[in-house]
Amino acid sequence: MLGIEANSVLENDFKNEKNSDNYDEFYNEMPIIKFGVWHVEKGALVGKIPHDYNISLSRLWKTREYNGYLVWDWLIYFAEKTSVSHENIKDLNTAFFFCQDYFRNQKPDNLPYVSTFQTLIIQKQKLKLRVKNGSNCKVKKIR
Repeated sequence: MLGIEANSVLENDFKNEKNSDNYDEFYNEMPIIKFGVWHVEKGALVGKIPHDYNISLSRLWKTREYNGYLVWDWLIYFAEKTSVSHENIKDLNTAFFFCQDYFRNQKPDNLPYVSTFQTLIIQKQKLKLRVKNGSNCKVKKIR
């Protein structure tokens, strides 16, 4: 009897909170997985620092050329943002690569080779420069 009462209370709380009986809607709003402040959702990677950064799946595969290498744009972009801590960058990297694997069926067919190694080296250098200089200086090319 206690289990039925508990379920009824939860069901009523959900109905009152959402004014709906649609549990699918409730579960659709939940993230697939969280890595710190980064939430992998059905259609995006969302960072909740201090406001929401929403990277839609169509933009997840964005690249840029940096020092002659094709690198993952978002990992460099956030390394340049002083509002994103070093710890949040580590979580971003994990969430980002999780998304690329989880949503691999949405990877553009024409995407050329992108150097994850160079992306992470450049990101690390940018983070060091950010601490040292408080700026977003361009890093030198590594061979």
